[in-house]
Amino acid sequence: MVTYLKHMFDPHYRSINRLQKKMKTVRSYRDSYMKLDEEEFQNQVIVMKEQIASGKDEAMLVLQATALVSEAVRRIRNIRMHDVQMIGGLAMLEGCVIEMLTGEGKTLVSLIPAFWYGAQGRGVHLITTNDYLAQRDYEEMKLVLNFLGLTVGLNCPQLSVEEKQEVYAKHVTYGTWSEFGFDYLRNQIAPKLSARAQPPLATAIIDEIDSVLIDEARTPLILAGKEKVAPDLYYICSQFIQTLAADVDFEVDDEIKQVAFTEKGIEKVESTFMTGNLFDIDNINVYHHLLQSLKAHTIMKRDVDYIIQDHRVEIVDPFTGRVLTGREFSHGLHQAIEAKENLKLSEETRTQASITVQKFFSLYPMITGMTGTISTEKLEIKQIYGLETLTIPPHRPVIREDLPDLIFRTKQEKYQKMIEKIKLCRKKGQPVLIGTSSIQHSEEIAALLKTRKIPYKLLNAKSAQEEAQIIAKAGKRGAVTIATNMAGRGTDIRLGKGIQEVGGLYVIGTERHESRRIDNQLRGRAGRQGDPGLSQYFLSLEDELFQRFANWEEETKIQQMWQWGDQGTSSPKLQMMFEQVQKRAEQQMFDIRSFLFQLDSIVHDQRQSFYRSRDEILNASEIENYILFQMERYATELVERWCPIELVPEEWNLMEIKKNLDPIPFPLQIVDLAPSELEKMIHQSIKETLETYWKSQDMVEWRKGWKAQYLHSMDVVWQEQLETLEQMKQGIHYRIYEGRNPIQAYQEDAFRLFQKFKGKWNEKIAREILKKIKQSSG
Repeated sequence: MVTYLKHMFDPHYRSINRLQKKMKTVRSYRDSYMKLDEEEFQNQVIVMKEQIASGKDEAMLVLQATALVSEAVRRIRNIRMHDVQMIGGLAMLEGCVIEMLTGEGKTLVSLIPAFWYGAQGRGVHLITTNDYLAQRDYEEMKLVLNFLGLTVGLNCPQLSVEEKQEVYAKHVTYGTWSEFGFDYLRNQIAPKLSARAQPPLATAIIDEIDSVLIDEARTPLILAGKEKVAPDLYYICSQFIQTLAADVDFEVDDEIKQVAFTEKGIEKVESTFMTGNLFDIDNINVYHHLLQSLKAHTIMKRDVDYIIQDHRVEIVDPFTGRVLTGREFSHGLHQAIEAKENLKLSEETRTQASITVQKFFSLYPMITGMTGTISTEKLEIKQIYGLETLTIPPHRPVIREDLPDLIFRTKQEKYQKMIEKIKLCRKKGQPVLIGTSSIQHSEEIAALLKTRKIPYKLLNAKSAQEEAQIIAKAGKRGAVTIATNMAGRGTDIRLGKGIQEVGGLYVIGTERHESRRIDNQLRGRAGRQGDPGLSQYFLSLEDELFQRFANWEEETKIQQMWQWGDQGTSSPKLQMMFEQVQKRAEQQMFDIRSFLFQLDSIVHDQRQSFYRSRDEILNASEIENYILFQMERYATELVERWCPIELVPEEWNLMEIKKNLDPIPFPLQIVDLAPSELEKMIHQSIKETLETYWKSQDMVEWRKGWKAQYLHSMDVVWQEQLETLEQMKQGIHYRIYEGRNPIQAYQEDAFRLFQKFKGKWNEKIAREILKKIKQSSG
């Protein structure tokens, strides 16, 4: 009775139960489709696509479409889709993010929403985390979708605009989240309509959706250009930072990897650089360089965050340990590190367009996806993206045994016990996968195994494809594989012959991650599709997570109660304490993502306003009215500045207006005119001058050239705006000391900056056209 009541009031159970009841109907349709020959089946596909496109009787069509996809998979891939896969597909059509365990066939599930939305004629973007998975899924699923009457494309970084346009014209397009995002940004700065590759966003189906929407949410997509930098300021700041004392002049927050000047440090900066108030908007450039230099010296660690290779700074991926060749730290941090390492400064990247992951995916009218682990983050997915999550039951029960964590006082004790466990596993032929939190830890363990003469495979590949190949072999007899927790994601580990009899894959976690979700992903490597398996975490009080997030009371309490020697313990009290520390880390990371989301929401409003204005120009056949409007706005701003209403006409500075509007005719003797009347007179003079100028031009060629000039001028001013907004973010946390809410302060500052931006935009366009008029008349 208790179980019945629990299920009755559990919305998750009710959703699964409701979808399960539909399976009888789906199987009935599938059985009828199985009896069709190929020609009859193709006719059924055509009829189905027409019905879906018409939008009639969707409730029944959804079930028929699911059955049709299932039968197509059987005919092309010789795989019979399970009920749970079809339930997952139906849940995705309802807009849910589905959680399915590793090995349950999520890639096949994605075909159901891909066919449904593709048949509607909506551009479907099937999004993955890396190029290897995009290529693999495209090649494996293309034949099925083609059999269902849909065209399929692969969006690659190296494609030309014309090739991308062809790819996007397909019903379904595979690619990485970053490439779709960069194509969106490229669209926004395109110099002409024909240079735009990506059509309006419609439907996103995201594989490993938690990795994209959560793990990548702290880093925005930035489309950048190169420009030479003045090296002196970077080197000067680097030298100055080395004179400061930690905890006296600046503080480092290891939890969130941030730095801040203390009041004493700020006084030193203001005295040395003679800035006055460091946080005035006029000093934002100096403050930005100093803060980036401080980060370079305190937060960014050589051989951890970056390496020096051929006298260049190369970024290290924190999840996989791969060197990200060709990538650079943004906003001058790369140059600050180069100055720290006394290297020649490279050209600085300047932001041309940017958008956060959250805001980019909010532009899709329809978004769904699948992953193996997301239930711990369902609240964030709901709050930020408005998406419900649904856990789909496995096809076969999970029999993997998740052993209690084994906790040690020191890393050395932890590693010693772990080596003993690996030896025992190898003795009976049981494969072991060792998951680490960073490439540095992977190399530490590899060195230990080497000294013990234990053969191993270190997953330190230079490509996702190599990672997948190594991970796929981790289930072979006696294999010992070391990998970061995130490496090789999306690839199943299949057990070798006889491995089930020795207990399946043994997964060892060497340290808790900042998120339980990542830990669960590592555990999920073992026990796929009902296979046996084991997982266990070996932890220590010296682990980075504990050192960063445990408070002083917790550390002291554990040290006082420690009584287990060097053999480790699975004490429930200690387990609970480690869980509390991890939850604190999760909350901290969630707070950071939420804070960045709120800041970007402010920028996003400006971004969309600018893009709408830019689109108007891009789509306009005639731009004369836009130029006239900008000129009039510029003139109005000049009148407001030099002829304020509180002054009498004799006190107006008409010479400044004449100088700034040259060669527009303008009388210097004004009698008994109000500022508004002066504005009208100037506007009329501007209009007459422009009309005379345009009559002397070949307007077809002039419009073509000036549209490009207009767009370029807009982009230059917008890039300056983005740069200043980003620099403002760097010091926004200091507003707390003023007793102000940082978000509110940023919103107010950003609004004032946007008003200035519009003034700069008007001025730049006006000055460009005045220059052309002067040249034509001279």
